[in-house]
Amino acid sequence: MITSIIRLAYRIVKFLWMQPMRNWRFFVPGYSAQAALTAYTSLTEYTDAGFVYVHAGCRGRDAGAPAGVTDLKAAIRYLRYVNNTMPGDAEKIFVFGMSGGGAQSALVGATGDSELYDPYLEQIGAIQSVSDAVYGSMDWCPITNLDSADEAYEWMMGVTRSGLSDDEQAISDGLAVSFADYINRAAIMIILWV
Repeated sequence: MITSIIRLAYRIVKFLWMQPMRNWRFFVPGYSAQAALTAYTSLTEYTDAGFVYVHAGCRGRDAGAPAGVTDLKAAIRYLRYVNNTMPGDAEKIFVFGMSGGGAQSALVGATGDSELYDPYLEQIGAIQSVSDAVYGSMDWCPITNLDSADEAYEWMMGVTRSGLSDDEQAISDGLAVSFADYINRAAIMIILWV
């Protein structure tokens, strides 16, 4: 049992070992599947500030929800499980991500120790009786409303692109109009600061 847990955890997370380490920064990928990194580069900004930087691999949108968040929670549990064997304080894990990663980071931050994930964590063989709650969650541009994400992008950014074919421009314009209709139906007030 311990061997299979260690094998699973090894696949999920790779570590950067650096002294002195006070806190852990945990990167959350977007909605696409990502393997755990085999090499860490360009992270001196974090490590020089005293962070242990962890980039966990996780299943993506093709595996369906909540696979990605479940994998990240399993990695967090593993970090806590082996906390005494490496530098840093696994009680002070911060997760961060942008776009789809921001959404997953928000979910990891908001669902710490939620019993709703227990069956999924048990199914993948995650360590039990260890907390998966995090100390903080930094979520940049979390894309959570995937039903209207393409429309929202075209509404906001479609006019900034050039070089589209007539068909592509018609699709972009149609998506932008669709999002405006969605906002108007939802009676959402949008305030733009310039």
